[in-house]
Amino acid sequence: MEQKGHAMITTSEAAIIKVNQDMILAEQLVKQVLEPGVDFGIHPGTKSLALKDPGANKIFNAFECYPTATILHVEETPELIAYRVQVSLLTRGQNIIVGTGIGSCSTMEAKYGYRWVENPEIYGYTKDELGKPRSRDGVKKYRILNPEIQDLGNTIFRMATKRAEGDACNTLPGVGSALTKLFNRKSQTTPEAKPDWKAFWGKLAQLGIAEDEAHDMLKVKSFKEWLDASKTLDQALEELAKLQAASTKAKETPSETPPAPPTGEKKTDPLFITEADIPNIGALFQKALDYWDLPPTKVLTELNFNTTLDLEASGKTPYECFQELLEVRKG
Repeated sequence: MEQKGHAMITTSEAAIIKVNQDMILAEQLVKQVLEPGVDFGIHPGTKSLALKDPGANKIFNAFECYPTATILHVEETPELIAYRVQVSLLTRGQNIIVGTGIGSCSTMEAKYGYRWVENPEIYGYTKDELGKPRSRDGVKKYRILNPEIQDLGNTIFRMATKRAEGDACNTLPGVGSALTKLFNRKSQTTPEAKPDWKAFWGKLAQLGIAEDEAHDMLKVKSFKEWLDASKTLDQALEELAKLQAASTKAKETPSETPPAPPTGEKKTDPLFITEADIPNIGALFQKALDYWDLPPTKVLTELNFNTTLDLEASGKTPYECFQELLEVRKG
């Protein structure tokens, strides 16, 4: 009988760099967007932090996706209500699944299956059969089976769905790791007092960026200059990851390959570029690289911008920026 071979699983330096970019940007997302007490807080019945619905929704919006729920199992009897739900995260517009999660809930959980009452006789119990009461809110109460189990169907379904959404949220690129770091991190009220240089150099190496190249990208002579400007090493890594991601995207976008010029003209002549050829910043970076060997950081410097966000906020179109670069070289 013929035996099937095992599939070969491989990775690459580009894949490793992409994972590190995702992790750094995800950490930036959860640190800057999630609000303590609103988006995450102490999980009921525990001492640990957990993501709340508003926080999960903010992360979904940041990744431009939305959750849809599918019931995998449901049981509703006079004694038990149970749901197991799968949530899939779909990209807006294309409806491509980018994450999934599973969550379950049932009335067997103590907070749903039981109630604490002061007068159990009303529900057909005697105090003797229930044992000793416990003090609840300063009043002696007895624990009985929840007499309103049948009213909890929607509650159980919603809780199972909420747990599945949280599970799915952790499958988005870098989010699970970023949330773990956020929840485990002790509160800090001041910037890094002692920069963790060992961790910084390690992450910089993982991104594949040399020290001199990083200085050029950040427009500083040294990282000490960066720290003297009241910025942190984590912020440096975040900015470097964004710039590297923009450069990578510009190089990998097929639609942004320089168009063929009219017959008889030189391919490298930028005068043939039209506004339609530069629809976005990625195309601007690609054209500057193709015609003048200018990396994205040099493009931003010549245009007097610090980051791509500054360029976007300026209101200038990518084509107008290209024309500015062209005028300098024509002169």
